[in-house]
Parts: sequence; structure tokens; C-alpha cells
Amino acid sequence: MKNKMICSQLISVPPNQAPAIHAAHHPCYQDDYQRLHHLYHSLQPGKAVKKDGLIIEKMPFHSEHALVTKTQPDYTMNRSFKALFQYYLAQNTYSNQYIFKSLQVSDADVLENQNFQLILLRPSSEFPIRKVIVMLHGLNEKSWDKYLPWANDLVRRTGAAVLLFPTAFHMDRAPETWSSPKLMRQVAKERESLFPEVTHATFANAAISHRLQFAPERFLTSGIQTYHDIISLSWQIRGGQFSYIDKDADIDFFGYSAGAFLGEILMMASPSQLFDGSKLFMFCGGATMNQTHPVSKMILDSEASESLTVYLDSFERQGHHTPLPMESHLFFKAMLHESQNPEFRAKRFAEIGARIFAVGLENDTVIPAEAIKRTITVPGEQIQNMTHLDFDHPYTHENPFPVVEKYKSDIQKSFEQVMTLAADFYL
Repeated sequence: MKNKMICSQLISVPPNQAPAIHAAHHPCYQDDYQRLHHLYHSLQPGKAVKKDGLIIEKMPFHSEHALVTKTQPDYTMNRSFKALFQYYLAQNTYSNQYIFKSLQVSDADVLENQNFQLILLRPSSEFPIRKVIVMLHGLNEKSWDKYLPWANDLVRRTGAAVLLFPTAFHMDRAPETWSSPKLMRQVAKERESLFPEVTHATFANAAISHRLQFAPERFLTSGIQTYHDIISLSWQIRGGQFSYIDKDADIDFFGYSAGAFLGEILMMASPSQLFDGSKLFMFCGGATMNQTHPVSKMILDSEASESLTVYLDSFERQGHHTPLPMESHLFFKAMLHESQNPEFRAKRFAEIGARIFAVGLENDTVIPAEAIKRTITVPGEQIQNMTHLDFDHPYTHENPFPVVEKYKSDIQKSFEQVMTLAADFYL
């Protein structure tokens, strides 16, 4: 018989006791999900609210790296293709109006991507916080809802501040229309008319699929902008710009899915030695790009995935350059394909491996656990910081902890299993 999980409220601990906030019983994941959902969506930008020993706030952030994303589809090289595509857009108004905007707007001019809100969860302690965990999400995410219980649990277990950092053109760094089911259903229909053999085309992935289909370099440029944004954030912390965070606080990372890939590049490159002491916990991520399978109703449709694969293969073979510093560029290239400079990649993982912990899921078909293992394992050495898990309830890569009443007890057990591994690793 499976153990019945007991749900309870957070119990506050005076700040002069342990740095972490502990409870007699773990809060119920599904109750926390609903509570934090309502709390977050009622929170105004630039405001904070305190509840149950937790402070959650939205803080404005300005990206100074928008010029990296000046990408827009280039139709000038082939006049016939340009004419055909302009004809297509003239006949498919939703794609034209809500995605391409008559071919005039560069990504660098998307204002939502330059000025946005960071979400910070922290314990209600009066003392400066000595650890910050930057949480990095997956590809094509539009809402922080599923991450809020993860962040809250890490705050409670570790006493750290958890900062939810959005990738460029994700979450609220994208126009609201890209998340509109009504509008994006029309874009998905238009994609199906353009590509009759497309699979997994849905309103949820229509915007990113359309954008990456015709400019797959956006995958790279948005990642580079986010990379530089996180470095800027880290310098702000080191500069003492957060009154409740110690300027010498540990800066660690929690990377889920594509966020794990970004976390690896940050850890491997460690610009200006910023992350030489950082830790990275990877959940459902960490494999080289060629070992990931993003075709999903929630991530990319088949045509966009194929376009991205062709672009990344070409990038790897032809030695393209990026706006990244040379060392960061080399690490990025080494993570595109498992056969690309494996000795270079293995050497770096041998150096930082003790500061990385990975959790893969047995039934994950997007980023298989074995692919993660092959990527971070150093030949000839026994891997220490990785585990495979398989939950006793239905789950997917995109939704490892579904909010389903029928499996509430099993989901609670799975959630606590993963978060205990993460908290123990950070502490």
C-alpha cells in the first residue's frame, strides 16, 4: 500500500534558528499549486506579498542585450521564395498580423522582450539571504504556474531566494497574442494548410513553431540574449543592488529541460569566474541538442523541429560564429552534438561535475535519461551526480507533476523525491 501524504501549512521558523524553513509535514503540492497560482496572478508588477513565511514579488528587469536578437526572416536571397512567401502571408492574415507583422518588425524591437518582470520567492527573514537559486524553464513555456510550487518548496527547504528568470521571447517576454488560444488556433490551421504533412501543430506551439520555421537562428539568438541577461543579473547581485540578498551570496541554478542546457553553458563558460562556485541541478534536461526530441503539442511541431535540426547541423559543420565570447562559443558548439569535440566537453565536465546533479525520468521521450547520462558522463569515470526516476503516476516531460486529484498521493511522493534531491544537493 502506498503511503498517504499528509498536507499542512507552512510553519515559520524564527530567523535566528536554521537558515532553511522547515515544516513538521510537507505542504501539499497540489494545494500549493492552487494557492500560489492565485497569489501570483493577483500580484501587481513591482509589488510584493507576504504569506505563510514566504514573500513573492515581481521586480522590473531591463535587458540591455536586445541587439543580439535583431533577427528577422531573410527573404532577399531568393526573389521567387520571397514572392511566394509574401503571397502566402497575404492569404493567411493571422500568421501575417500576429507573427510576422508584415515582415517589418525585427526581434530587437519586441518591447516586451526588453522590459519584463522577474519573479522572486524568498523567506520572510530580516537577514540578508546568502543563497540565490536561478530557476530556468523549458522551451515554449508561457506560464510560471507549474514552477511556483517548485520554487516555494526550495525556499522552504533551503532558506534560499529562488528567482524565476524567463528566456527571451518566453513567459511575459513575448506579446500576449502569442499565448492567445483563439488567435493561435488560426495560426496553427494556416500552418497545416502550408505544410499538409505537419504533425503536432497546436495553438500552444503555433507561435514558436512559425517563428523558428522561417528563422531557426532565433533559437540561438534568444539563448544568447538570456545568457547575457543572467550575467547582468549576477553582476547586479554582486553589486549589492538587492538589499535583502548578500552581495557575496551563492548563485546557483535549477535548470529544467532547455533551461538545463542553458545552465550547462553558464557553468562551463563561467564568464569572469562568476559561476566558479555555483551549483546546477538539472531536471529532465542536460543532453546535447542532437539527442533531444522536441516534437510535441506543447513544444514544437514537426516542421519547425526539422528546420531547427537542419540549422543546428549546419551550424555545427560549417563553423558559424556567435556573439558569444570565444570560450562560451566553443562550449555551445560542443553541446550541439555528442560527436562534436567530445574530449573538450568531457574535460570540462570532469572539472565541474561535482557541482552538477541531474535527474532524468524513465518515460521522458523528449530528453531521455540515457541521453543526459551520455552527455555528462566522463569516459572512464563512474558518474556520481545523476539518478533515473520513474513515477507511480502518469507523467510526461512537459508535465512531470500533473495536478490530478486521482493521483494526488503518488504525485506528492514524486514531487518530494525530486525536491529533496535538489535541496540536499544545494545544501
